[in-house]
Amino acid sequence: MNNNSLEHRFDTDEINSFCKYITEDLGYDVIKIEQQWRHITGRIMSKDGHLYFIKMATTPDIGIRTRTEFEWQQIRDSLGIQLPIKIPRIIAAGMYKGKLYWHISEYIDGPLLADSTHPESVDDLIQYLPQIVQTIKAISDIKSDKQLPRDKEFEGSIEEVLMKEIQKWSPDISVDISELVEFMLSRIKYVKRGACHGDFVPWHIIKSNTDGMLYLIDNESTALHRLFLYDLAYMYHRIYTKLKNPYVARLLLDTYEKLYGFTSEDREGFLAILALRAIGGYKDCNADIGIIGGADETMQSHFVSDLLHGRIF
Repeated sequence: MNNNSLEHRFDTDEINSFCKYITEDLGYDVIKIEQQWRHITGRIMSKDGHLYFIKMATTPDIGIRTRTEFEWQQIRDSLGIQLPIKIPRIIAAGMYKGKLYWHISEYIDGPLLADSTHPESVDDLIQYLPQIVQTIKAISDIKSDKQLPRDKEFEGSIEEVLMKEIQKWSPDISVDISELVEFMLSRIKYVKRGACHGDFVPWHIIKSNTDGMLYLIDNESTALHRLFLYDLAYMYHRIYTKLKNPYVARLLLDTYEKLYGFTSEDREGFLAILALRAIGGYKDCNADIGIIGGADETMQSHFVSDLLHGRIF
């Protein structure tokens, strides 16, 4: 996917045209429609008064990833998988103007489990850490010979996959990452393949006001053959650097240790993935400059220091 595929913004006429499509072709009333980065999203209401969530890719390339969410649902259904944290169910999907993928799913009304713009509010996050860990483990243990669209990005040896990620980020990284790369490569033999959500963070979990259940959203980065425990490493790093809370990040690992334990090999593999995330964290800091609740450079530095000096476990 090239960078240009991420840049199209709908103007007012295009938004109005899509709203007309929702009303006249799909038979829903539009409550609210907006563009959030790569997607047009909003709330719509069926004729019988039920609220739903609609999500449409703004380019065909983005649509390939967006369609991952529907294909991921089909795979879970075929394997009979019920995750501890639910995923909003997609009820309809199609193509707008024959080229832009959309789907309609359950609308989940409720607060995010945690929000980086309010990093002090972590009580719910702490309460639900066991359920989060159980979901991460359940996803990482999924075995399937099928592929999702993002799996194509992770073909090749594990070393090739990780180095390709680093090369992709390098233009946006201005610090010396050689020590992190060496740290990662020295442990790479312990890294295993595994399924992952790919963007598993507290602000992608909603606590429903209706049934009190947790729902995991933004599943478009899901892959079945990426890295075992990638989601655990990703959430650890994001809680530490973006939520600015090493204490809760530590609790996350303690919860995993208590429920499942780490083999010595898995511990080393996890540290290698953390090194990958540390490298990606420098790119995150660069991208988040000026953004409220963005990745914090100071916390990123502390995280890297903890990793390189053996203070994670």
